[in-house]
Amino acid sequence: MAVEGNGWPEYKREVLKSIHDLESKFDKFSEKFDEKISDLSGRMTEVEVSLKLKAGFWGVVGGSIPLLAMALIYLLTRGGTK
Repeated sequence: MAVEGNGWPEYKREVLKSIHDLESKFDKFSEKFDEKISDLSGRMTEVEVSLKLKAGFWGVVGGSIPLLAMALIYLLTRGGTK
């Protein structure tokens, strides 16, 4: 009787309700978090692809500069010896 008289059953219901509410909120938060992480991962993949394309383009441009310079020097020196 002493245990029931101190209000424990009512307090127990409130505690369990609070735990259930927190669990529900955590599940919703977890779902939203997973969606955000998935969205962020997709965006990062898009940025990665874009950067790889740009790096490849600028690599070709940068690599062609010495080639063009060598061809120009060759043509200028060859033309001057004739």
